[in-house]
Amino acid sequence: VDLNKVSAGYFGMGQLNLVQSSFFDIIYESGTPDWQVKLVKTVADKVISFNERLFKRKIEKIFIILSNGEGNGFRGDAHPRSVRLNFQGDLLHENEHNLKTLMSFLSHELTHLWTRDSSAIVHEKDAVWMSEGTTELVSIRALFQSGLITKKQYIEQLQTRTMGCEFISQRLQSNYFSLARENSSMAYDCGVLL
Repeated sequence: VDLNKVSAGYFGMGQLNLVQSSFFDIIYESGTPDWQVKLVKTVADKVISFNERLFKRKIEKIFIILSNGEGNGFRGDAHPRSVRLNFQGDLLHENEHNLKTLMSFLSHELTHLWTRDSSAIVHEKDAVWMSEGTTELVSIRALFQSGLITKKQYIEQLQTRTMGCEFISQRLQSNYFSLARENSSMAYDCGVLL
């Protein structure tokens, strides 16, 4: 893995730190809140173990690149053997909402490392919808099965995805499955319904 290429656009010019594990390495900038690093380590350990059991295959050491930036919100993505996460603004503060957001986001991006090659995609235009929906469903299940969220939280997350998809499709008076194919932001919610 070319870490310079994978980390492009995510790190400033600050000093980088490293936390190593047998499954993954976390590379993060100085100034990253300790709670984020600890949570990433805990979630990654459990989600990676869950996905290896579920998909019956291991992935060589995974690199998790964690950075903080200007603005508000988060962004991230998965590449072969690496996940990039960037948190900004209010998400730098430790509170229940941010803990849940980081757990869900990391679980989703890590799960892409397994679902990317496992989705049975029929048509190219279904690729985003199937990939994101499958990944979202498995990542929520990983959090639950690993003891990171309760059964009640698991059910609430599934209900939230279902309601989100139904609400948008009703507003636009369209079949949500065909709509989700055209609107990738709906792929996370509507894809879970499959």
